[in-house]
Amino acid sequence: KVALTALLDQRAAGEGWGEIAHSLGLSLGEIKDAQDWRERTEGMQEARAATPSPPTKPEADRPPRPDRPDRSTRAERPERPEI
Repeated sequence: KVALTALLDQRAAGEGWGEIAHSLGLSLGEIKDAQDWRERTEGMQEARAATPSPPTKPEADRPPRPDRPDRSTRAERPERPEI
């Protein structure tokens, strides 16, 4: 309450918002950017909540994938002939 009263007193004394922000060690741009960021993130959260989740796909009846051959059983590459 004390901080709010001090802020309102400064404003009533005719100080602008930029001067008040500067007296608090802030810039008006930082405050505006923080507000814009908060509004953007709140909008994204609302959009996510309003977006329905995609339907789940039923399990396909596929045969299991064959195992990959072990490296030791793979055919070796032939040596490159010297030129």
